[in-house]
Amino acid sequence: MGVFSKPMLRIILLVILSFLFILASSHLESGEDGYISALISNEGLDFAKDLLINKAVSSMIPLQVPDIDKYVKIPVIGRVHVALSNITIYSVDISSSFVRTGESGVVLVVSVATANLSMNWSYSYRTWLVPVPISDQGSAFVEVQGMAVGVDVALNYQEGTLTLSLLDCGCNVEDVSIKLDGGASWLYQVYVFLFLSFFSGMNQKQ
Repeated sequence: MGVFSKPMLRIILLVILSFLFILASSHLESGEDGYISALISNEGLDFAKDLLINKAVSSMIPLQVPDIDKYVKIPVIGRVHVALSNITIYSVDISSSFVRTGESGVVLVVSVATANLSMNWSYSYRTWLVPVPISDQGSAFVEVQGMAVGVDVALNYQEGTLTLSLLDCGCNVEDVSIKLDGGASWLYQVYVFLFLSFFSGMNQKQ
């Protein structure tokens, strides 16, 4: 899964952890054999999810994500090293969320109306025409629209411990708006391709 989807998955998993333990603690029942069972209802999940999603987002934003760097081949020039650094998700607008219990566990889907990122870009390359390295840098702003992230989590209760395991996850993005500032505009298309390749990976299930 693409790098930009992992932070949102972290938010969703944090939400699941939070309200599962809250709800479990409010529905504990002791049996004759000393075991404890937790009843998690769809109504309880709906009651808790919105508050906890907003809390999780506000506690994690702004969020720094790993840098991206790679080499690309450009006709005539050759190999060019391109990099994205200081990548920061500075705002997330949650439009809706859906949570349900199923046979395997809990399914949670979060729809993001917009997510905004800022970052720095840079490139460097050598060519036989110029004996010294050529480099440039600038800034970029990205707006992601219509992103949906979903996870399917299994719940296991063994020996008094509630554990979670990720069964499936996926991400879909409808539109990406990219604004690049500074540097030579002829190389902007390389960064557009770099962005699109990562966001295309987000549309594939992990």
